[in-house]
Amino acid sequence: MTILRMFIALAACVTSASAAIAQADARPWLIVTGTNESPAVVENITALQQGVAALLGMPVSVVADTALTAEQRESSNLLVVGQCDHNSMAAEHLAGRKLEAALRDEPKFVQQQGYVVSVKPAAGDSGKVIVAAGWNPLGAIYAASHLRTHLQRDQGELLLQKERTAKEGGYHEVFRPSFEERGVYYNVAWQDLGDLTPINWTDEQWRHWVDKAVCAQFTHIYFFLWSEHLCFDKSPATNNKFNRTLHERIATMIRYAHQRGLKVTHQFSPTLIPRDIFKANELTAKASIEYAKHGFPVACWAAPDRLTLGPYSWNGVRDLATDAYASEVNWFREADEFSLVFYDPGGCFCGPDQQNCREHQALRMMEQVDAFRSIVKQANPAARYQVHLWAIWALEETYKVKCQDQFLDLLQRYRDADPKSEVELTVIDRLTNGGTTLEPAMKRGLRRNGFIFPTNVESGCNLLIPMLGYFPPTMEAARQYQVDAVHHMRIEEPSKFANSYIASRFFWNSSADPHEALREYVEWIANDNAEAADQLYEALVLLDSFMCEGAENQDHLAKGKQIESLVASALNSLGPQKAEELEWLATTSKAIALIGAAIGEPDRTDQLSQEFAALMASSPTFAATHTPLGNYVGWIKKGWNRENF
Repeated sequence: MTILRMFIALAACVTSASAAIAQADARPWLIVTGTNESPAVVENITALQQGVAALLGMPVSVVADTALTAEQRESSNLLVVGQCDHNSMAAEHLAGRKLEAALRDEPKFVQQQGYVVSVKPAAGDSGKVIVAAGWNPLGAIYAASHLRTHLQRDQGELLLQKERTAKEGGYHEVFRPSFEERGVYYNVAWQDLGDLTPINWTDEQWRHWVDKAVCAQFTHIYFFLWSEHLCFDKSPATNNKFNRTLHERIATMIRYAHQRGLKVTHQFSPTLIPRDIFKANELTAKASIEYAKHGFPVACWAAPDRLTLGPYSWNGVRDLATDAYASEVNWFREADEFSLVFYDPGGCFCGPDQQNCREHQALRMMEQVDAFRSIVKQANPAARYQVHLWAIWALEETYKVKCQDQFLDLLQRYRDADPKSEVELTVIDRLTNGGTTLEPAMKRGLRRNGFIFPTNVESGCNLLIPMLGYFPPTMEAARQYQVDAVHHMRIEEPSKFANSYIASRFFWNSSADPHEALREYVEWIANDNAEAADQLYEALVLLDSFMCEGAENQDHLAKGKQIESLVASALNSLGPQKAEELEWLATTSKAIALIGAAIGEPDRTDQLSQEFAALMASSPTFAATHTPLGNYVGWIKKGWNRENF
């Protein structure tokens, strides 16, 4: 089937141009695309088509540029979307405004991902034309995403917010990303938290959040599975129906992400082994590291003794780890990148009485890099390879060793040993940690990926923290270390996507203004309801200070009530459908009011704790959560700026 026929099959035809005009008192809208767009561009234009139809409350058709008739061109408003050299209307429109050379001198990734939005107002017999186009497929995808998050209704018409302040002659802007790769990392865990966490998402929910990632103009989705959720056929504890279904869903997600133009990174810590195998061999395999003391099944990579479980056996931990994680790599062989995590959890710092991993730590890490590179290469020869080092600094302090520089030296030599081998190694580390390896990696010419840790998933805070003051200094560090990529961790995406979207604005433009990023988010939610957008904006600004600044200089009781009132008013004016979609926000605002009351009126804590528990239990979003009111009170009295929760 040709792409044009695919669009025709998907499009809901406008039944009558005159009827549409009568309904909206305006020209009908058409989406004009190129005749040979890439499949990923087609998928995203189809998503745009569905979004515009929902926005206008009427069907919207897609037509190829070569099939657009003179009558349609005159009688319709046009959304011209796609790749410039595949869409004659886009090329014509942009060339006339001398925008065709806008990215010519930019780095290659900016040329590939940059896009332009240009608006020609309606004039005389001609309708309005909004062009959103890139010079490459990725740019075309991000252009379509831009329209999905920025188009607003205006009495049956469509407009972009910036048109309101544009000079006479229309609005024209070129958009350039600051970083080549921008991602969200899903920690696939906490099965007891229901649909808040990716581990319980259905195929449909994964598609929903992939779509949101595309809207946020991310390039990558990262995921990490803990050892109890591997799917290893020699481990009865992990080889079960739940884990197989989970793996099948993630594999399906990877394919769908590719359809939408995203790439996927599989992260794993190979010395974190299945618990049943660990328990059967604990005396000979257990690592000397804090994680093992806390009950994690962490094994010593260098432990040589034979391991057994039932009919299976392995010649030491290395043999087991490569066997188990080769199975995982094969499950997710369609992923674009594979990342070794050193170590959270994992690793061993045993002394000379055992395998002396403490003295030979850099070598142990390098052994894992080499072993899994060949496994990854066999599963997916095109995949890239990463090492994630963000927890090493803390382990160095704990065990009084220095291994980072030695490891980076080994990594550099490994990369340089065979220049024709196309070994591309990326070092991942936390941007805001003083002991980060990003600076020494930069000095060695290693590729760098900045990791942002905006919330401590182990603390149990499931409520949104906007963190408006966090991103500017974090992006300053990203610029300092000249990173090629940035990504942030997320677990409870359904209640914290607002933070993910704000992060995405800084990943796209490292000099973004946090309040403009927040404004962009609330206008996407509220669309043409300016009053609701203002109320949501004010509520989330207040929420940011409520969560981050501690109890010393603010009245949490009054601020909590104000947040609840603003959100309730906004959602009431947005209507029942939007209120249902934003149930998480309504419940969050009510929870914040109860937390504020508990801080301001501590003598009512018992009663408020019961109300808080009942509120969360009645919420479709938070019903599976179990963090008590008292925990939130303790965190928020200190403030997120002082304690990551």
